[in-house]
Amino acid sequence: MIEFLTSTKSLNYTLIVYILESGYSHHTAKANKNIKPQQIDRRPQLTAIMAMHAAKVVLLDTCTILKEALLLPNKNLSLILSVFFISFLASAALSLSGYLLSIYPFLAQLTNISPSPSSSAYPDLLKELIAVELVLNVVALIISFILRTIIIYALAMTYTCNLLTLRELLCEVKGMMKGPFITQLCVTLLRLGCVVLLTAFVSTCARDDAAHGATLWIAVVVAASLVAAAAYLYLVTLCSLSVAVSVVEQGRYGVGAFRRATELMEGRKWNGVAIVVASVVVTHVITVVYNLVFGKIPVGVWSQIGVGLFYNLVVEAENLFFMAAITVYYYYCRRVRGEDKETCDGINNFGYASIPASDVV
Repeated sequence: MIEFLTSTKSLNYTLIVYILESGYSHHTAKANKNIKPQQIDRRPQLTAIMAMHAAKVVLLDTCTILKEALLLPNKNLSLILSVFFISFLASAALSLSGYLLSIYPFLAQLTNISPSPSSSAYPDLLKELIAVELVLNVVALIISFILRTIIIYALAMTYTCNLLTLRELLCEVKGMMKGPFITQLCVTLLRLGCVVLLTAFVSTCARDDAAHGATLWIAVVVAASLVAAAAYLYLVTLCSLSVAVSVVEQGRYGVGAFRRATELMEGRKWNGVAIVVASVVVTHVITVVYNLVFGKIPVGVWSQIGVGLFYNLVVEAENLFFMAAITVYYYYCRRVRGEDKETCDGINNFGYASIPASDVV
């Protein structure tokens, strides 16, 4: 940490000297017209130095945030394990309910009806399946709102060294569900709308791509897709931080939570985006491994259920780590803004490399 601060000061001194030399060269060039322009204009070099330094700071701070998130549960391991297993049991119960109430009855009834696709039993069976799935999804959404609020609040209290028991945690969370629930509902609707828009955009581009077939058009579509993906990652970061704001700062929810999250992310948005990207990569790896393993296990109900439960356990662990990272990121933004001056012994002692500056890269 000390070495990095020293290097930061030396870099700032180098930048100041660079600016003074550039200004001096500019005034000297007016008196001596024989000096070439490329010997005077050093702004591109200065911009490159600042961009490299900003990227280094973002990388170091993001690694520190992830390290804190990984070590955070150890400060109140009994509480974090309790809420984790509650979340896992709820996820497993919902998965089993979905299998027993929708998939298994659908397959059982499918074998008893006429094999002709024009049979009148097919539409009724599909309507019943859609109705059951809709009810299960709504129940799962409500339960996920409640569990996410409990987990983030437990992580936030642990981060600030307010070590609660499970009973104390549930008593405190019981009276503050309204704000986080509204915020998470807004987040769900917003992300659903963005997914619909992105799907429509991709399908439209694919159709136009097939019609045009020009290389320039393909390049434009790829560039637009990358911009849309970056915007979506920023939106996911903003939504995740908004949920943390609504849980920790009671009274801020809905639009107020989004506004507060935008203020906290100012100048530090790339750290949050990096956390989201890391979570997406880990989730993708878990899904790929699960699909490979699931395709090689023996065909049987109990073996598939066992692999499914293990998959849910791993996914819940990754979700816990992501929520811990977002919670640490929330307090990191507050600390950089000067809102949190007190530190918690053993948690905030890693030190950050950040300097108060706007996003350069």
